Amino acid sequence: MFTTVIVDDEFLAREIVKKRLELFPEFSIVGEAANGFDAFKLLQETKPDVLFLDIQMPKINGFELLEMLDERPVIVFVTAYDEYAIQAFNENATDYLMKPFSEQRFADAITKTKERLLIKEHHKKSNENFFYHGENEKNRLIVKETGRILIIPTDEIIMIEAQDDYALITTTSKKYLKKTTLKDLEQRLDSKYFFRVHRSYMVHLNWIDEILRNGKDLYSLTLKNGHKLPVSKSGYDLLKNHFSLDD
Repeated sequence: MFTTVIVDDEFLAREIVKKRLELFPEFSIVGEAANGFDAFKLLQETKPDVLFLDIQMPKINGFELLEMLDERPVIVFVTAYDEYAIQAFNENATDYLMKPFSEQRFADAITKTKERLLIKEHHKKSNENFFYHGENEKNRLIVKETGRILIIPTDEIIMIEAQDDYALITTTSKKYLKKTTLKDLEQRLDSKYFFRVHRSYMVHLNWIDEILRNGKDLYSLTLKNGHKLPVSKSGYDLLKNHFSLDD
């Protein structure tokens, strides 16, 4: 079953798409919207597999809506204007339906959509099998940025900071945000090199420059890039055992 959202400012146009989709029970409509603002909220809530999208809409047009999305569904544009076709396919659209369209033309779009969905699912499984299997996971982290997937070697990571539901990863070249927790990263990264020194911080041992005891149960460390971090009592005990430190 493929979840589907329809976005068009014309009620009749949405009804036509819904009527055409009745012939394809593998597509389940989970919502519809008449403008870009409502569509954005709906897409964030439903995360559909497929989006049937008009272009000319009040306030936010179809292309502007796509720019707001972090993750895009498979897109089929449905419009009365032919001048946007090149731009639509530059946005990686699966098809471009011109109103009014025939049943056969809609069926052709559905065929292309299902092919795109199968390819997307295959790539997703391939990425999962390649990136998150076995010892590979200890040597690299995968970070998704808009339109691309980045592979970060763990030996380039200096520190990781908790940011609510995300982790801010500082590397030798730049910073990345990854939707994960430090607890999860503790289990996935190599414990020979990565230590959780505080509830909000994890560091690569090779980047530690100095460990300080500032008073009773007060600790800190300085990294080789000059960054100073607080260290918890349990974090200090881990470092003390690893480096054979004296109190």
